[in-house]
Amino acid sequence: MVFLTMVLAGVHVRSFSDETTTIFVVDRSDSIIKSEKTVKEFIDKAIERKRPKDKIGIVSFGMQAVVEQSVSDKPVFNGFEAKVESGYSNIQEGLKLAYSLMPTGTRKQIVLITDGEQNIGDAVQQAKILKDGNIALDVFAIEDGDMEDVQISQVSVPEFIHLNESFDVLVKIDSNVSTHAKIQLYVDNYRIAEQRVEIQKGENKFVFKDKAVKGGNIVYKAVIDPEIDGVLKNNE
Repeated sequence: MVFLTMVLAGVHVRSFSDETTTIFVVDRSDSIIKSEKTVKEFIDKAIERKRPKDKIGIVSFGMQAVVEQSVSDKPVFNGFEAKVESGYSNIQEGLKLAYSLMPTGTRKQIVLITDGEQNIGDAVQQAKILKDGNIALDVFAIEDGDMEDVQISQVSVPEFIHLNESFDVLVKIDSNVSTHAKIQLYVDNYRIAEQRVEIQKGENKFVFKDKAVKGGNIVYKAVIDPEIDGVLKNNE
C-alpha cells in the first residue's frame, strides 16, 4: 500500500507520443472483478486514441500474470479471456511480465489498473526496477467506494441459550445498491438454512430460526450471494 499511496498522488495517464509502447496491467482479483466492464471501456478508449506507431499490450494478473494482448500497433481487445487465480492480487508479477514484454527503441509506459489490495508479492521492489529501466508507471485506481457493494456486517445470537430452546439468529447486511440475494446460514460449517431476499440500500436485517440441540460453543456464519455486487471479499 505504501507503493500505491506514493504513485497515486496526482498521477494521470500520459498522452500517447510517436513510438510509445503502453502495457496495461490489470488486477483481476476478486475485490475488483465486477469492474471489468469499466476497465475494458478505459482500455478501449486508449486504443481508439492511440497514434498509428504506438504499440499497446495488455496483461492481467491474480496470483500469476498472463498476456491478454501481445504488444502490437494494431491491438484487438475483445475482453478478458485468460484464467487467473482471483483469490490473490500479485501486482509484482503483473509488472514483471509487462517489463519483460517491452520492446526496444520506443518510449515505455505501464498503466497499472488496481484497487491496490495486494496480498502477495512485492510491488515496491518491482516499481524500483521499472524506474531504473526508464519505464513510466501510472495507476488507474479502482476504488471500493465507486463500486456496488453488499456486505454482511453482523451475525448475532442471544448470549445465553438453554438446551432445546428455540432462538433467533440475526443477520445484518449493509448495501449501497438495491438488489436480490441469497443468504445461507451455517453452523460449524454445516448449512442449516437459506433465504432468498430483497436487499435495499442501507442497513438490512434478516432473521433465521434455530434450536439449541447440543451444548458447548457453536460458530454461526452467514454467506450472501447478491445479484449485484462489486466487492466479493466481504460476503461472509
